[in-house]
Amino acid sequence: DSAVSAVGNETYSGTLQNRTSDPPRIPRRLIFTHNYNLLNPSETDGDPPFNAKDPLTANVLHTIEIYQKFWNASDAEAKLRSKQHPNKKEIMTEKEEIEDVVFLADDDCMKLVHKAEPRLVKLFSHERFGRWKADICRAAYLYLHGGYFFDTDVGVIKPVDFDALDIPAAVPDVVGELRLKGDKLNNPRIIPEEDDIVTFSTVYNRQGQFHQAFTAAMPGHPVMKRSLEYMVAFYKGNFGEVLPARIIQDLLRANNNFIPSKENAKGMALGSYTLYVAFRTTSHKEWEEYVRGLMEDHGYTSAHESKKSHGDIFAKRRYARYLYEISLDDEEVTRLGLWADVPRQGAGFVRRRSFCNNVCFAGRQVYFYSRVPDSRPGPCPIEPNFV
Repeated sequence: DSAVSAVGNETYSGTLQNRTSDPPRIPRRLIFTHNYNLLNPSETDGDPPFNAKDPLTANVLHTIEIYQKFWNASDAEAKLRSKQHPNKKEIMTEKEEIEDVVFLADDDCMKLVHKAEPRLVKLFSHERFGRWKADICRAAYLYLHGGYFFDTDVGVIKPVDFDALDIPAAVPDVVGELRLKGDKLNNPRIIPEEDDIVTFSTVYNRQGQFHQAFTAAMPGHPVMKRSLEYMVAFYKGNFGEVLPARIIQDLLRANNNFIPSKENAKGMALGSYTLYVAFRTTSHKEWEEYVRGLMEDHGYTSAHESKKSHGDIFAKRRYARYLYEISLDDEEVTRLGLWADVPRQGAGFVRRRSFCNNVCFAGRQVYFYSRVPDSRPGPCPIEPNFV
C-alpha cells in the first residue's frame, strides 16, 4: 500500500513548483474477468477455442483497441506540450502503450484473493455464482494493483477522459447530472484543479447505487480495501457488527428495513452493494491521508496556502469522478432531446430490449453501453429464447 501521513482535518494541496514527476494516476491497465480467458483460452483446460467473432470476445478486443488509441493520442499531446514548454520537459513522459491487459480466470483470482483478503479464500472457492466470484476478484485486483475494470459486456462508445469530468455534486444524482447545464446558481459546475487527482471512479445508477460494471481505482485505495472486508461480513451475515450505527440506519431506510447477506440477498449484487457501503463508510480523512501519501511518493510537497486548491470541498468529491447510468428510452432523456444520434441496440427478446439501451454518461457525453447484445443468457440476449 502507499505510505500515508496523518493530516488531521487539513486538506492536501500540491504545486507544480514542488513536484518532481507527473501527478499520480490510475494505472493504464485494462482488467477483465471470465470463467476462462477469452483472449488466450487453454486447450488443456477444455476452454472453447479463440473466436474473434464471439460477441464478448469481439467486445473485449474493441475495448482494448479504443483505449489503446486514446491513451497513445493523449501521450502524443503531452509530448507536444513538453516541446512548447521546455521548462516542464523533465516531467513529461514518452509515448506509453497500455501498461497491461489482464484477463482473470478462477485460478488467477484465487491467488489475488489470498493476498488481498485471506478470509475470502474459502468463501470464493465454494461460491458457485459466477458474478459474485467476479465481484470478489475485481475488488481484490483493484486493491492490489489498480487499473480500469470492465465487465466483458460493457460496450465502449468513447473512452473516459477523467480530465474532462467535473468534480461531482455533493449528492450525485443521475437526473441532476442529466439536467446539468452549467447554471452557476442551481447547478454549479466545479472544474478540477491539477491537484484534484482521480483515485476512484465507478457508475451511479438511477436508484442512487453503484453499477460496478466499470470501476477504476489506484492501488491500495481505502474504499477497495473496505469493500473486501464488507464482503466477508456479507457472507457471514454480520453487517450489524461491523458497520457504524448511522450507516446501518441509512441502509435500513433505503432498503425497506433490510440489510442483505449471502443467505438473504433479495437481488442485491455482492460487489455493487459492498462497494457502495465501503464508499459510504470511508472517511474524508482516510481519503486525504491516502492522497497525501500518493502525492508525496510522486515528489509533491504540502502547500496549504495554495489559492487555487479546492480545499473546502470534501475529499470524496475531489478525488473521485463518476459516470451515470440511464436508459436511452428514459422519459427525461426524451424530454431533453438528448442522444438521438446514439444507435439503439436490439435484442431478440422484446421484454429485455430496454436493458440493451442503458448507457453510462457524464455531462452530455455518452461513454458506454452498460451491456452489449450477447449470445449467452443475460440482461441483453441476442436469442429470443433467453428470458
